[in-house]
Amino acid sequence: MTRVNEDANNVQWFFHDGLPYIIVNAINIIGVAVFMFTINPQLTAIVLLPAPFVYLFFKTYLPKFYSMFGKYHRKNAKMNSRMNDSFAGLRVVKAFGKEKIETTAFAEASFGFSKVGQNIGTTASTVFPIVGLIMWLGSLTIYIFGGLQIIKGNMLFGDITTMVGYAGMIYGPLQWFANLMQTWAGAMNSANRIFEIIDAVPTVREISEPVIIENYEGHIVLKDVSFSYEPNKPVLNSVSLDVKPGEVIGIVGHSGAGKSTLINLITRLYDVEEGSISIDGHNVRDLSLNDLKNNIGIVLQDTFLFIGSVGENVAYGKPEASMGEIIAAAKAAYAHDFIMKLPDGYDTMIGAGGHGLSGGERQRLAIARAILKNPKILILDEATSSVDTQTESQIQQALSKLSKGKTTFNIAHRLSTLRDADRLIVLENGKIVEAGTHDELNNLKGVYYKLYQIQKEALKIKGISNND
Repeated sequence: MTRVNEDANNVQWFFHDGLPYIIVNAINIIGVAVFMFTINPQLTAIVLLPAPFVYLFFKTYLPKFYSMFGKYHRKNAKMNSRMNDSFAGLRVVKAFGKEKIETTAFAEASFGFSKVGQNIGTTASTVFPIVGLIMWLGSLTIYIFGGLQIIKGNMLFGDITTMVGYAGMIYGPLQWFANLMQTWAGAMNSANRIFEIIDAVPTVREISEPVIIENYEGHIVLKDVSFSYEPNKPVLNSVSLDVKPGEVIGIVGHSGAGKSTLINLITRLYDVEEGSISIDGHNVRDLSLNDLKNNIGIVLQDTFLFIGSVGENVAYGKPEASMGEIIAAAKAAYAHDFIMKLPDGYDTMIGAGGHGLSGGERQRLAIARAILKNPKILILDEATSSVDTQTESQIQQALSKLSKGKTTFNIAHRLSTLRDADRLIVLENGKIVEAGTHDELNNLKGVYYKLYQIQKEALKIKGISNND
């Protein structure tokens, strides 16, 4: 945020209010100096004596200012990050009574930022008056040398007055160039940080001539897929899977087994390190990214809604959708009833992240968003994790209708929601250790069976029925 806002403004100011004056002042110095040489070359040389000193100051202090402005940015970013964390986690801070700790931490970050700013101000207040003093000495030299020339009868008083006037026309721009040093250092520092973003190369890139599949069928094949977020810490290890069009796959496993990573690779949020993933016979690396995203619908565990109306959030994946389509999708996700109870119905404005709605309501809007998109490939990552049992039953019915004819990957910790899947795969330590239907895996008495039995016992303790 600091780079987008402050750095962009710094660079914009430099090009709007700095660069034009660089050209104007440079022309003034050159033009006036040439004209003065035609009047009195010796006196002109004396007038220009401060110029080399200004250049030396510029050369000496520019790297120092550049370094200080880099530190200034880092301290500013740290302070803003600390403030953002405190506000974003306000409920946690208040729940644990850590207001004083957060206040102290922000005060330390703010003091560090303030100290760097003071150093810049102190340095500038020291350097620039010295440059001004050199300019003043240059003017004094003109009077001394000119006075001696008048006494000797080599120059008229009017010539001295004229040269002093022209000297001011040179010293003014020279002083401006000296003062520009601070602005230049800040702007170039900001420009470098901006170009770090602009020049960043995405890890997932589209080839020059991507393949566009006219009609996605949803046949997905993973062949010896391996992936790791950090070196030597594989999350997936030689995973192979052949998913037929329209097949519903349930993905089961302990936390950290690689379930979400698997679907992230299918949607090409990341690229595989080894092996390959193909859709309808084409490697996902060769497919058009826009085309691929348009044919995949995702309902994630952490639902995010944008600032805007309820209707706009439902239509996020299909902005051209009619109001009738939006309402139909909301009804299918069992969201229509609570939407109509909102102050302005589908026109009700909600805050960032869905502020003002419960977790279950946000989840149902996310499901409605996926239903409206009507993709060929559907990914559900704990899609019913934030809803109560009754709402979950309704949404499961809606998702069952939605998934018909679509290749579906369903991740859920509540294993009972996956019993109707065509096939279940069990991930453990980044590998598929079991695969089959609910009944087949239960009969194996393996990893899935143990997970299922543990969950059954937990549900019994909570008083929730979970019939086989």
